[in-house]
Amino acid sequence: MKIKHLVIASALCIATLAPQCCWAGHKNTPAQSVPIIMMRSKRYVTNCSWSSEQVRMGGSEVSTYITGHGGEHDATARYTLDGDNANKFEMFEATVGYKDNTVEGRSAVFEVWVNGQKAASKGPLVSGDPPERMRVNIKGAKEVLLRIVPQRYNDTMNAMWGDPMLCTKYVEEEDNPSIDVKGEKHAFRANPNSFNGDEEINLPIPVYTGTHEFLLHYEYDKQKQRMTYTLTHTNAHPQVGATFTNAAPQNKAE
Repeated sequence: MKIKHLVIASALCIATLAPQCCWAGHKNTPAQSVPIIMMRSKRYVTNCSWSSEQVRMGGSEVSTYITGHGGEHDATARYTLDGDNANKFEMFEATVGYKDNTVEGRSAVFEVWVNGQKAASKGPLVSGDPPERMRVNIKGAKEVLLRIVPQRYNDTMNAMWGDPMLCTKYVEEEDNPSIDVKGEKHAFRANPNSFNGDEEINLPIPVYTGTHEFLLHYEYDKQKQRMTYTLTHTNAHPQVGATFTNAAPQNKAE
Protein backbone atom coordinates (compact mmCIF):
# COMPACT_ATOMS: atom_id res chain seq x y z
CA MET A 1 0.00 0.00 0.00
CA LYS A 2 1.24 3.48 -0.87
CA ILE A 3 0.18 6.70 0.68
CA LYS A 4 1.09 9.36 -1.82
CA HIS A 5 -0.68 12.27 -0.26
CA LEU A 6 -3.14 13.36 2.35
CA VAL A 7 -6.17 15.39 1.42
CA ILE A 8 -7.12 17.91 4.07
CA ALA A 9 -10.89 18.03 4.23
CA SER A 10 -12.74 21.25 5.01
CA ALA A 11 -14.21 19.90 8.22
CA LEU A 12 -13.13 18.51 11.55
CA CYS A 13 -12.66 14.82 10.69
CA ILE A 14 -11.67 12.09 13.10
CA ALA A 15 -11.65 8.41 12.18
CA THR A 16 -14.26 6.35 14.01
CA LEU A 17 -13.21 3.52 16.29
CA ALA A 18 -16.56 1.73 16.44
CA PRO A 19 -16.13 -2.02 15.91
CA GLN A 20 -16.73 -2.40 12.19
CA CYS A 21 -17.82 -6.02 12.23
CA CYS A 22 -20.77 -5.30 14.44
CA TRP A 23 -22.57 -2.47 12.69
CA ALA A 24 -25.29 -2.89 10.09
CA GLY A 25 -24.29 -2.03 6.56
CA HIS A 26 -20.64 -3.09 6.84
CA LYS A 27 -19.66 -5.64 4.22
CA ASN A 28 -18.49 -8.05 6.92
CA THR A 29 -21.45 -7.58 9.28
CA PRO A 30 -22.26 -10.85 11.07
CA ALA A 31 -25.83 -12.03 11.55
CA GLN A 32 -26.04 -10.69 15.10
CA SER A 33 -23.92 -8.96 17.71
CA VAL A 34 -24.52 -7.82 21.27
CA PRO A 35 -22.53 -5.69 23.74
CA ILE A 36 -20.98 -8.12 26.17
CA ILE A 37 -21.95 -5.94 29.14
CA MET A 38 -25.62 -6.54 28.25
CA MET A 39 -25.33 -10.30 28.59
CA ARG A 40 -27.67 -11.67 31.22
CA SER A 41 -25.57 -14.76 31.82
CA LYS A 42 -23.37 -15.13 34.88
CA ARG A 43 -20.95 -12.23 35.17
CA TYR A 44 -18.13 -11.64 37.63
CA VAL A 45 -15.98 -8.51 37.74
CA THR A 46 -12.89 -7.77 39.82
CA ASN A 47 -11.23 -4.36 40.14
CA CYS A 48 -13.24 -2.98 37.22
CA SER A 49 -16.72 -1.79 36.31
CA TRP A 50 -18.88 -1.59 33.20
CA SER A 51 -21.03 1.23 31.83
CA SER A 52 -23.25 2.14 28.88
CA GLU A 53 -22.40 5.85 29.04
CA GLN A 54 -20.44 7.37 26.18
CA VAL A 55 -16.75 8.18 26.67
CA ARG A 56 -13.97 9.08 24.25
CA MET A 57 -11.09 6.87 23.15
CA GLY A 58 -8.68 8.12 20.53
CA GLY A 59 -10.91 11.11 19.79
CA SER A 60 -13.99 8.98 19.06
CA GLU A 61 -17.00 7.94 21.11
CA VAL A 62 -17.57 4.45 22.50
CA SER A 63 -21.05 3.74 23.81
CA THR A 64 -20.29 0.84 26.17
CA TYR A 65 -17.09 -0.01 28.01
CA ILE A 66 -15.37 -1.91 30.80
CA THR A 67 -12.72 0.05 32.70
CA GLY A 68 -10.15 -0.77 35.37
CA HIS A 69 -10.05 0.86 38.80
CA GLY A 70 -6.29 1.06 39.36
CA GLY A 71 -4.33 -0.38 42.25
CA GLU A 72 -1.91 -3.29 42.03
CA HIS A 73 -4.22 -6.06 40.82
CA ASP A 74 -5.49 -7.15 37.43
CA ALA A 75 -8.88 -5.90 36.27
CA THR A 76 -10.99 -8.87 35.16
CA ALA A 77 -14.49 -9.46 33.81
CA ARG A 78 -15.67 -13.04 33.36
CA TYR A 79 -18.78 -14.07 31.43
CA THR A 80 -20.32 -17.55 31.38
CA LEU A 81 -22.03 -18.41 28.10
CA ASP A 82 -24.67 -21.01 28.83
CA GLY A 83 -28.34 -21.60 28.17
CA ASP A 84 -29.48 -19.74 25.05
CA ASN A 85 -25.98 -18.29 24.68
CA ALA A 86 -24.17 -21.62 24.59
CA ASN A 87 -22.24 -22.04 21.30
CA LYS A 88 -23.98 -18.95 19.93
CA PHE A 89 -21.04 -16.59 19.46
CA GLU A 90 -17.93 -17.00 17.32
CA MET A 91 -16.10 -13.73 17.83
CA PHE A 92 -15.25 -11.18 20.49
CA GLU A 93 -14.26 -7.69 19.36
CA ALA A 94 -13.36 -4.49 21.20
CA THR A 95 -11.28 -1.33 21.00
CA VAL A 96 -8.63 -1.46 23.72
CA GLY A 97 -6.51 1.26 25.22
CA TYR A 98 -6.98 4.22 27.52
CA LYS A 99 -9.68 6.79 27.95
CA ASP A 100 -8.87 10.20 26.48
CA ASN A 101 -7.16 12.63 28.86
CA THR A 102 -5.64 9.81 30.94
CA VAL A 103 -2.36 10.87 32.55
CA GLU A 104 0.72 9.89 30.57
CA GLY A 105 2.89 6.92 31.41
CA ARG A 106 0.30 4.25 32.20
CA SER A 107 0.56 0.95 30.36
CA ALA A 108 -1.27 -2.37 30.43
CA VAL A 109 -1.70 -5.62 28.54
CA PHE A 110 -5.17 -6.68 27.39
CA GLU A 111 -5.88 -10.42 27.37
CA VAL A 112 -8.84 -12.52 26.23
CA TRP A 113 -9.18 -15.98 27.79
CA VAL A 114 -11.57 -18.60 26.40
CA ASN A 115 -12.51 -21.67 28.45
CA GLY A 116 -9.54 -21.10 30.75
CA GLN A 117 -6.97 -20.71 27.94
CA LYS A 118 -5.44 -17.43 26.76
CA ALA A 119 -6.71 -16.85 23.23
CA ALA A 120 -5.24 -13.42 22.46
CA SER A 121 -3.35 -10.50 23.97
CA LYS A 122 -2.55 -6.93 22.96
CA GLY A 123 0.07 -4.66 24.40
CA PRO A 124 1.52 -3.30 26.48
CA LEU A 125 -0.54 -0.31 25.34
CA VAL A 126 0.40 3.12 26.66
CA SER A 127 -1.88 5.98 27.65
CA GLY A 128 -1.82 8.73 25.03
CA ASP A 129 -1.14 6.31 22.17
CA PRO A 130 -3.92 5.33 19.73
CA PRO A 131 -6.26 2.60 20.94
CA GLU A 132 -6.15 -0.68 19.04
CA ARG A 133 -8.79 -3.15 17.95
CA MET A 134 -8.90 -6.74 19.12
CA ARG A 135 -10.77 -9.39 17.17
CA VAL A 136 -10.72 -12.88 18.74
CA ASN A 137 -12.09 -16.22 17.58
CA ILE A 138 -14.18 -17.61 20.48
CA LYS A 139 -15.94 -20.51 18.73
CA GLY A 140 -17.08 -23.06 21.30
CA ALA A 141 -16.68 -20.61 24.18
CA LYS A 142 -18.41 -21.51 27.42
CA GLU A 143 -16.57 -18.81 29.33
CA VAL A 144 -14.90 -15.57 28.23
CA LEU A 145 -12.52 -13.77 30.58
CA LEU A 146 -11.32 -10.24 29.84
CA ARG A 147 -8.16 -9.30 31.74
CA ILE A 148 -6.27 -6.01 31.97
CA VAL A 149 -2.78 -6.60 33.37
CA PRO A 150 -1.08 -3.45 34.77
CA GLN A 151 2.61 -2.94 34.11
CA ARG A 152 2.94 -0.86 37.27
CA TYR A 153 0.83 0.15 40.25
CA ASN A 154 -2.42 1.90 39.25
CA ASP A 155 -1.95 1.30 35.50
CA THR A 156 -5.40 -0.27 35.07
CA MET A 157 -6.99 3.10 35.93
CA ASN A 158 -8.87 4.34 32.82
CA ALA A 159 -7.65 1.31 30.80
CA MET A 160 -10.71 0.26 28.82
CA TRP A 161 -12.41 -2.31 26.65
CA GLY A 162 -14.33 0.05 24.35
CA ASP A 163 -17.55 -1.24 22.74
CA PRO A 164 -16.82 -4.88 23.69
CA MET A 165 -19.01 -7.04 21.45
CA LEU A 166 -19.94 -10.68 21.03
CA CYS A 167 -20.64 -11.54 17.39
CA THR A 168 -22.34 -14.63 15.99
CA LYS A 169 -19.99 -14.79 13.00
CA TYR A 170 -16.20 -14.73 12.97
CA VAL A 171 -14.82 -12.25 10.43
CA GLU A 172 -11.19 -12.09 9.32
CA GLU A 173 -9.38 -8.77 9.51
CA GLU A 174 -9.74 -6.47 6.50
CA ASP A 175 -7.18 -6.78 3.69
CA ASN A 176 -6.11 -3.15 4.11
CA PRO A 177 -4.75 -2.61 7.62
CA SER A 178 -5.61 0.52 9.52
CA ILE A 179 -2.98 3.11 10.45
CA ASP A 180 -2.11 4.46 13.89
CA VAL A 181 -2.14 8.26 13.61
CA LYS A 182 -0.81 10.64 16.26
CA GLY A 183 -0.32 14.41 16.26
CA GLU A 184 -1.71 17.76 17.40
CA LYS A 185 -3.04 16.24 20.64
CA HIS A 186 -4.99 13.60 18.70
CA ALA A 187 -4.39 9.84 18.56
CA PHE A 188 -6.64 7.51 16.55
CA ARG A 189 -6.76 4.73 13.98
CA ALA A 190 -7.67 5.40 10.35
CA ASN A 191 -8.50 3.19 7.38
CA PRO A 192 -7.15 4.73 4.16
CA ASN A 193 -9.67 5.47 1.42
CA SER A 194 -9.09 5.55 -2.32
CA PHE A 195 -8.93 9.00 -3.96
CA ASN A 196 -8.04 9.43 -7.64
CA GLY A 197 -5.99 6.24 -7.55
CA ASP A 198 -4.07 7.26 -4.43
CA GLU A 199 -4.66 6.71 -0.73
CA GLU A 200 -5.93 9.35 1.67
CA ILE A 201 -6.96 9.72 5.28
CA ASN A 202 -8.77 12.51 7.10
CA LEU A 203 -6.96 14.55 9.73
CA PRO A 204 -8.58 16.66 12.47
CA ILE A 205 -8.12 20.36 11.76
CA PRO A 206 -9.25 23.34 13.89
CA VAL A 207 -11.80 25.58 12.21
CA TYR A 208 -11.64 29.33 12.89
CA THR A 209 -12.61 32.52 11.10
CA GLY A 210 -10.42 34.07 8.43
CA THR A 211 -8.25 32.46 5.76
CA HIS A 212 -4.69 31.26 6.32
CA GLU A 213 -2.31 28.71 4.86
CA PHE A 214 -1.29 25.64 6.86
CA LEU A 215 1.90 23.62 6.68
CA LEU A 216 1.48 19.85 7.07
CA HIS A 217 4.40 17.56 7.86
CA TYR A 218 3.97 13.84 8.39
CA GLU A 219 6.09 10.72 8.76
CA TYR A 220 4.70 7.32 7.82
CA ASP A 221 6.22 3.99 8.88
CA LYS A 222 4.76 1.51 6.40
CA GLN A 223 6.04 -1.56 8.20
CA LYS A 224 4.59 -0.58 11.58
CA GLN A 225 1.52 1.12 10.02
CA ARG A 226 2.13 4.25 12.09
CA MET A 227 1.96 7.91 11.15
CA THR A 228 2.82 11.08 13.06
CA TYR A 229 2.04 14.57 11.87
CA THR A 230 2.29 18.25 12.74
CA LEU A 231 0.10 21.03 11.42
CA THR A 232 1.25 24.66 11.67
CA HIS A 233 0.08 28.01 10.34
CA THR A 234 2.82 30.64 10.42
CA ASN A 235 0.75 33.69 9.49
CA ALA A 236 -2.29 33.07 11.66
CA HIS A 237 -3.39 35.34 14.50
CA PRO A 238 -4.76 33.19 17.36
CA GLN A 239 -6.87 36.01 18.75
CA VAL A 240 -8.62 36.33 15.39
CA GLY A 241 -8.57 32.68 14.40
CA ALA A 242 -7.76 30.91 11.18
CA THR A 243 -9.19 28.48 8.71
CA PHE A 244 -7.31 26.53 6.07
CA THR A 245 -6.76 25.97 2.38
CA ASN A 246 -6.54 22.56 0.70
CA ALA A 247 -3.05 21.08 0.72
CA ALA A 248 -1.69 17.90 -0.80
CA PRO A 249 1.92 17.12 0.23
CA GLN A 250 3.73 15.15 -2.44
CA ASN A 251 5.19 11.68 -2.00
CA LYS A 252 6.73 12.11 1.44
CA ALA A 253 5.92 8.54 2.40
CA GLU A 254 6.47 5.51 0.25
